Amino acid sequence: MPVYGYRGINSKGKAVEGVIDAASAESARLKLKGSGIFITDKLRPEKVKEPSEKWHFLDSIFREKVSVKVLSLLTYNLKTLLEAGLPLFEALDALARQESNRTLQSALTYIKEEVSQGSSLSDSLKKYPDIFPSLYINVVGVGEETGTLDDALTQLSEYLDMEDRIRSKVIQASAYPMLMAAIGFFIILYLMSSVVPKVISVFNDTQAALPLPTRILVTISGFMGKYWFFLVAAVFIAVVSLGRYLKTERGRLLKESVISKIPLVGRLSRLFVDYRISKTMETLLRSAVPLSKALEICSNSIHSARVKTLLKEANGEVIQGVSLSEAFNSRGLLHGFLQMITVGERSGRLDEAFLRVSRVYERSIETVTESLLSLLEPVLIVVMGLVVGFIVLSILLPIFEMSQLAG
Repeated sequence: MPVYGYRGINSKGKAVEGVIDAASAESARLKLKGSGIFITDKLRPEKVKEPSEKWHFLDSIFREKVSVKVLSLLTYNLKTLLEAGLPLFEALDALARQESNRTLQSALTYIKEEVSQGSSLSDSLKKYPDIFPSLYINVVGVGEETGTLDDALTQLSEYLDMEDRIRSKVIQASAYPMLMAAIGFFIILYLMSSVVPKVISVFNDTQAALPLPTRILVTISGFMGKYWFFLVAAVFIAVVSLGRYLKTERGRLLKESVISKIPLVGRLSRLFVDYRISKTMETLLRSAVPLSKALEICSNSIHSARVKTLLKEANGEVIQGVSLSEAFNSRGLLHGFLQMITVGERSGRLDEAFLRVSRVYERSIETVTESLLSLLEPVLIVVMGLVVGFIVLSILLPIFEMSQLAG
């Protein structure tokens, strides 16, 4: 069915824009009119982007991202509409119309068309792996097979909501230290590029020998003044090159190795991985995904290359008949909670065991994050104080020497 882009004003007088599918432009106008939208611009035919097409490099950078929070809200709204008795196609159509995220709106429009042509929802979601992770797709697939799609969406909504809540807590807690670091950086940059050169020019006019700290400051300031463009370019190239390297397998392993050796940061990283394992397994098992399949999906959702390999090895042993707790124990996974996993296996309530484990890790993440940030703030203050102190000392030393000579 053709898709048309539109701009208009809704019943509240607010400017809106989006896409709508209709048999013709006239049909699209009638649909929009029925939705209370007054068209202010000519309808423009648009091609629904095939998800198999590779996004252009610049498009992949500048296109609107779909956050965990947006995906969680979409999942909750879809579940609510299905529980209200709407058919899947109509529910997707309603969500596509009201979605403000253009990337997600385009995806929903395509998915809706696929569903209308007989495809399952899970198969349609597979076309957008950048938006819908493998866990999401598999849980939806199991929900469709068992006729409990609304329950599966409930599990996913709770999972995504918890993920978003933990991320938000970490971001909120780190906002103040990051702001301090940014302010300090720009203050130092201003001193080195504007204040220091003017002060140093006074000392150069006296042609007196300058102290070592002052000479170091002069060299740094002069280099930044003359070669700032090359410095910025070098930093940009280094960041891009490092980013690409860290995406390789060797780069990921190196990053994990370095992070694991940093006090508190390494512990926090391990807690995040263990939380992701336990919460993902709980969500999948509660959605009736078989254990072996759940381990496979879980391994694909973990960013740690080392842990990903360990999970795949554990899955291989589980397939051969080894218990999950033994497979985890031999690889040090979820260390300290294996007894709880064992009890869950024996009682047939493995999903509840993983739920309890995930809650413990969630509290631990909050505690370690608070401890890390409480140490980070004084460290930033000390570092900024040392840098500013060095600049001030380098300026004052020649003044003291000249005053002694004058005396």
